[in-house]
Amino acid sequence: MPLREAPLPALRGLLSWRTSSDDDLRRLLGRVSQSGAEIVLRVIGDDEIAASTSSGSGFLPQSSFSDSWKRIPITAEGTETLSRFERSDDFTVLRLLMLSMQNRSDFTGSFRLLEREVQIRDLLLRIFSAITKKKPNFAIFDVTPHDHVAVAVEGVLRWLGVPILSFQPSLVGPQSIPRSSLTEIFDFSISAGTRKKYAAELAEVVSLAQASIERLEKGAGTAKISAQKQREVSARTPRGRIMSLRFMLSRLTKGLHFPSVNFSGHTVLPAWFTKPLEVVLDWSLRRSLVSTIFSIPSEIPETQGKFALFALHYEPERCSIPEGYPYSSQIDAVIRARALLPDEVVLVVKEHFSQSAAALRGTLGRSPDTYSMLEGIPGVKVLGIKANTPELITRAECVFTLTGKVGIEAALKGTPVVFGGQPWWGQMPGSASLSSFEDAAALEKFCQSPRPSRDEVFGWLSDQFTHTLVPVLGDATVERYSERISPLPERFADLQLDVVLEVIDSFLATEFPTKKK
Repeated sequence: MPLREAPLPALRGLLSWRTSSDDDLRRLLGRVSQSGAEIVLRVIGDDEIAASTSSGSGFLPQSSFSDSWKRIPITAEGTETLSRFERSDDFTVLRLLMLSMQNRSDFTGSFRLLEREVQIRDLLLRIFSAITKKKPNFAIFDVTPHDHVAVAVEGVLRWLGVPILSFQPSLVGPQSIPRSSLTEIFDFSISAGTRKKYAAELAEVVSLAQASIERLEKGAGTAKISAQKQREVSARTPRGRIMSLRFMLSRLTKGLHFPSVNFSGHTVLPAWFTKPLEVVLDWSLRRSLVSTIFSIPSEIPETQGKFALFALHYEPERCSIPEGYPYSSQIDAVIRARALLPDEVVLVVKEHFSQSAAALRGTLGRSPDTYSMLEGIPGVKVLGIKANTPELITRAECVFTLTGKVGIEAALKGTPVVFGGQPWWGQMPGSASLSSFEDAAALEKFCQSPRPSRDEVFGWLSDQFTHTLVPVLGDATVERYSERISPLPERFADLQLDVVLEVIDSFLATEFPTKKK
């Protein structure tokens, strides 16, 4: 039968949307249904699973440690499809990514590789079984898939050829960039009707983003970083330390997060022994990392001569894995940067403030051995968290980052920017991809080329805020964003929902042009 005469497939979707209120989610599902699409599979939390009467075929648990995975049966078709997947190069890539994601749950350092491998196969068997049964032909994620389950689901869908839409938050304002893959931005423009209906709200969103950029330009960081620093100050006061101690003591009988991970493989140790040991090991890992970071000098002689700056990201976070693609480790990007620089230019690697923050999970993303390893590379020097980043940016020959906002700050100051990953600002004047340089001569030519003016860079960013980025928060609720970063327009939730639906409709019209009018 010729393709054009074949019956058209129904629009059957997988949805992973975790940051909307219940009412907004119902509206989203209702509007998607009205557009002619059916959501046949959802990635949801345990609370919603508990309230569900489904046998398990219509959902996938958000957490890889949820007992609800047992409700999703492994099928013969799922097993056979995974077997074929395991013979592809895509499986090797996904397995390594899932292993990296598992680090984000290993608070005690006792999650063995043996059990990790078992968990990966079990998850993939159940994911393949659910997907081959429900057969979604498109998928929507509220944010770049960046946790264990989400990256597994995305990897499976991409191998099966299912088109995927996700939203990458800008982190400089209440906006995201729609993407059809890590490397492809989905071309979309908000409709004239929506722009007219929400003209005031859209103008305020652009103003919030511009104000954030101006804060960066002044070296003040974003509102999110300022809030983190304030929480860190509070955590290190006498009252904060007492509260931390009380929390630690309360955990001695309760244990830590993800009990199935801690001491994996040890099935005979009693809880009265393992639970307090979990707390002690977590404390030990945290203290080991923080002590090492605090011992790194924030001033070194190497910054007096020619140097390039590599600003490390806080880890674990989405901006480094997976959005740092093709790099799955910042260490590899540092090595590549060092290899491209002339011998007389020192590569200064500066640690991120948040990596040592008491309220964050830096120990899950960085080994204390990282710094001595980097210092062992000729021409690499590590700089501590108290170093003056704005001054370093101004004096550096160029600034390296995976996807960080430091790239925007550097471009505004006229310093060449080299990014290793997939930032939304990848076409920004004065920036270039690390992967685009074949040799040292190419990097040197870029660094010596004429720099765009501050106004040119700011104008480009403002144009992105106005015409390309969309008012979608991604991995934050409206309430959380307003409380922690900045107040949002009163009708922002309505605006966000309308724009999300427009993006989805445009995406489906692009992928299934004969299905959408």
